[in-house]
Amino acid sequence: MNEQRHKDYFNLIQRLLSCRSDDEVREILAATQDLIDAGLVQKMLEMASNLLRQGELDLVVLPKRWLVERTFGWFNWCRRLSKDYEILPETTETFVYVAMIRLMLKQLA
Repeated sequence: MNEQRHKDYFNLIQRLLSCRSDDEVREILAATQDLIDAGLVQKMLEMASNLLRQGELDLVVLPKRWLVERTFGWFNWCRRLSKDYEILPETTETFVYVAMIRLMLKQLA
């Protein structure tokens, strides 16, 4: 799967989780038929119905999540990490270490 399709799936899941009724869920799924297949639609509909029945839609945003997202946002300042250019994952891991060391040294200075 390509990156855009992953983003589309993520946005779809976010929209489904923000729904308050089964009707809203059905409308969203009907509008995104080209993105998902029938098996996935049925599974997501079951999961959304279960969430609505259990009353777990009042999610609380945790502050640590933003720390993680901000950390990954800092990687965009590093040219080699802004896109996935590397072939070996070890190379990317090394550049993540280098970027974080640079960031920590900058914070200490």
